[in-house]
Amino acid sequence: EFSRPAMLKSVSGVPVSSGLGVTALERVLDGLLISGVFWALIPFMPIAATENKVVFGAAIGSGLLFSTAALALVGMATRPQWIELVGLQTMGRLAPSLWEKVWELMKAFVAGLQVLRGPRNILAVFGATVGYWGANALVVAGVAAACGMKLPWVAAPLILCVLVFAIMLPSAPGFLGTYHA
Repeated sequence: EFSRPAMLKSVSGVPVSSGLGVTALERVLDGLLISGVFWALIPFMPIAATENKVVFGAAIGSGLLFSTAALALVGMATRPQWIELVGLQTMGRLAPSLWEKVWELMKAFVAGLQVLRGPRNILAVFGATVGYWGANALVVAGVAAACGMKLPWVAAPLILCVLVFAIMLPSAPGFLGTYHA
């Protein structure tokens, strides 16, 4: 996740903290979409979602985590002055010079979230996210079909959701273990 902000800085001079803001936004949108797709499609599966308690728990946890993160990012993008006020009243009182440095980083991070400003930008980012995950689901469906599997239409996006839930877990480099499980 740190390679993109570093590349943005070297290629176009975007501050790393702004690049981190964009990366955080992208990850939160991915998580919200995958959680939403899971809950939207689970009623169409021929088996009950609660039969696999690990997947069901991951879906609940993912939904809560990414909903909370989305609210925090929207708050940071739309009301940065509230963050500054909270910081001044807490860290600013305990360690004013540290707060000044943190606040400078936060301002650059929030600058990366400015993509949230305006409905056209929000729709473009959301549309790109839907397109990306839709293409991934088509790949899963294509691989399953090429292997001779006859799966219901909801299987590919749900397999993708479960895969994403698994790779969200802390793991070895390259998702070794969680991806394969």
